[in-house]
Amino acid sequence: MFIGAHDATGPSWSKQYRSVVFAHNARQADISRAALAKVAEEKNRPTTTAIESEFKFWLAEDYHQKYQLRRYQQIDAELQAIYPNLKDYVNSTATMRLNAWFANWGSPEQLGISIDELGLTKDTQRSLAKTLRLE
Repeated sequence: MFIGAHDATGPSWSKQYRSVVFAHNARQADISRAALAKVAEEKNRPTTTAIESEFKFWLAEDYHQKYQLRRYQQIDAELQAIYPNLKDYVNSTATMRLNAWFANWGSPEQLGISIDELGLTKDTQRSLAKTLRLE
């Protein structure tokens, strides 16, 4: 899914913004290599997406977290009040699903968004429904 969601042959701006697959085992690395080979063949150019098996992962700065969601200040402010700890906010299923929706990565149905289960006020629920074009 990741490889098909971006241009795996495009250049990277820097190491921190490069395209990379973090493979947790040999099977994941093999699947990724095969998918990248298919992309290279289809586009008739080499891929630039790296595959790494040994890696350390650091959480990006808070202003990078849920970037698409943060554009909707009323909704985001309520979610940050519900999840005041950055780790809880980042790991929240609700914030993940809404960020994915706002980034156009699926429909509310595909992402399992149930507005009345997000813990938002009625006013923000109405605003979200309008934003999601559910009204």
